Order: sequence, then structure tokens, then C-alpha cells
Amino acid sequence: MFPYRKLTFWSLLLLIMYQTTFAEKGYYHPNASSAFLESPGTIIAAIHHRFTGEAFDKPLESILGTRGGANVSIALSYALPFGISVHAERVWNPGDNRLGVGYRPPLELVAIPFIGIDFFSLKDPPSDEWQRNFYYYGGVEVPIIGERLRPVLFGGYDGYRNNFGGGMALDGILFEGSGTMEHVRMFGEFFFRGTDPVYDSYHSYSIGFGIKTWGHDFMIYYGNSSHINSRDGSLGSDGLKPRYSFKVTRIFGRE
Repeated sequence: MFPYRKLTFWSLLLLIMYQTTFAEKGYYHPNASSAFLESPGTIIAAIHHRFTGEAFDKPLESILGTRGGANVSIALSYALPFGISVHAERVWNPGDNRLGVGYRPPLELVAIPFIGIDFFSLKDPPSDEWQRNFYYYGGVEVPIIGERLRPVLFGGYDGYRNNFGGGMALDGILFEGSGTMEHVRMFGEFFFRGTDPVYDSYHSYSIGFGIKTWGHDFMIYYGNSSHINSRDGSLGSDGLKPRYSFKVTRIFGRE
């Protein structure tokens, strides 16, 4: 009988921890690393466009992607118990495939630390051969002013390019909605040029607005880079001229 009692005990403990895991809902930054704060069982799907044409030079053509095209990604994330999450992403330029796992403590904390590791593969342009390596990242998110403002500090190491990079992000609620709309917010991101940048010696930035509903998060912003995600954001930018971007996130299974 003892093995059955032990199995029952651990099963009940896991169930209780699953139900009581901290379920505060976070914001979704376009590119910066941040804590994944959804409750267990939640699935996040996202599609991301970063247009390469200059924002204020023939803006309609830039938005439609007929002037210079766009960098595109699709991504999926899934929240597990105990503050663990898994994610996968495909970025079309430079053909980057990413699979990773993240962790943040499943507790109510003033400052929320997070860490993660991504396995990625991409084709090296000179040789056109597949390269595989890891990206290690971490940071801290600090909800303040009644969780209306969320500064984030983050950093990471790209094993393929031997590149250390990082930056900061800030989200602030402008006003809260009613019904299915949760809030309208403004956000900004800043990536310090990494230790071994691929492009010219420019840091990259993004600034924009987000509308969050119960099932979606719509973001439109502009910045001086067409890179997607935190690893590529630390590679530097080829200039300071802004480009349009948008990101749409769909949330499944939120309680």
C-alpha cells in the first residue's frame, strides 16, 4: 500500500502547486526578454512583422512591404507548472529556428527574476551551411505603481557569435479599458550593441503602443532595426532611421 499512498501524496501536491502557481499576467514585449507570467496551460501564439523600408520615406509602400520587404516570425509559447515555459520560433531572416525553455519563480515577488536557454539553428550566409548553438539569457522584471509600470533589465550570451548583449524595456498602461479590452499601453525597448555586432556600431531601439484584450495583444511600433527577438536585437543596427513594425499575439486557455 505504501507506494500507492506515496504516489497519491505526490500527485495531490503537484495538483495543488499547479492550481496555486502565481498567475499574474505579464505584458508582451515585441523583442526583449521578459518573465513569462501566464498561468499553467496557457498557449501564446504570435506573428511578427518588421518592415525594412524607412518609415517616413514612402510610408504606405513601407507598411505594405512593397518597399524593401519585411522580416517575419511566427512563435508559440506554452506555460507549464512551477514557473516553467517552453517556446518555439521561426524567423525568416536569417532563417533562424529557435526552441527554448524559460523559468521564473512561481511566487509573488517584488522583483521577478527570469532565466532561459534557447537552442537555435541558422544558415551561415558565407558558407550557406547550418550552424547550431545556444543562447543563454536572464533578467529581472519589476512591476511598480500598482503593476501599471513594468521596467525590465535583461542580458544574454550568443554562443554562435560569441556575443554578449542586453538592454532594457519599459511598459506603462495609459488607460484601462472595459469589457474585453484590458488596457492601452505604451512601450519602449533599447538594445545595447553587443560585444561582437554584425552590423554598424548603432544601438537599436523600439517605441510604440499596444492594445491588450482578453484574447489578443496588438502592438504597432517603430525602431531602427529589423531584427526579431532578444538574441538578434543585440547584434546591432545598420542605422538610426525608423522602420514600421507590428506584432499580433493570440492567447489561448487563459482562465
